[in-house]
Amino acid sequence: MDQKQLESRPETTPKTTPKTTQQDEPKPTKFAWFKTLFISAFVSILVSGASFYIYDIYYAPKFLTVDFKGYVEQQRKLFLAKKIDETDLKKNLKIFQEKIKAVPENTIVLIKEAVVSDEETIEN
Repeated sequence: MDQKQLESRPETTPKTTPKTTQQDEPKPTKFAWFKTLFISAFVSILVSGASFYIYDIYYAPKFLTVDFKGYVEQQRKLFLAKKIDETDLKKNLKIFQEKIKAVPENTIVLIKEAVVSDEETIEN
């Protein structure tokens, strides 16, 4: 074979790519380590805060006081003064009962006379 035939003939040996060494790879810097730590801490704080917020809204027990004695006294005075009739009295008591039933499940309703501190109270 002469030189021209050798040059026109396709190469049969596979071409190899140069191997990468550890010197070619970039080394992690201190800034990358700090960035990873900062992102991890931020995500952790965010998830913890969301968990506490959801727990407080939906699961943590809350207390609500009802001045039932005062409400009945007020309705009695209005009824005796003939400012309301019997149907209005029943309607007002039913509305008061519906307010108490509308309280969320994680809220404990107590009578005002049984509570020593000033808690949130259902008003009439």
